[in-house]
Amino acid sequence: MSSSQQRFSLQFSFGLTVNRIRLEREAEPVRMMLLQLKIRSED
Repeated sequence: MSSSQQRFSLQFSFGLTVNRIRLEREAEPVRMMLLQLKIRSED
């Protein structure tokens, strides 16, 4: 594997990780809202 291929695969996996973290961070308030709705409906 050439160094440019290696660099590309590193950037690719790093980008996937960053996207996953960003998605989880954006999904957090939605998850909290759903939890609160579930708790409220169980009362």
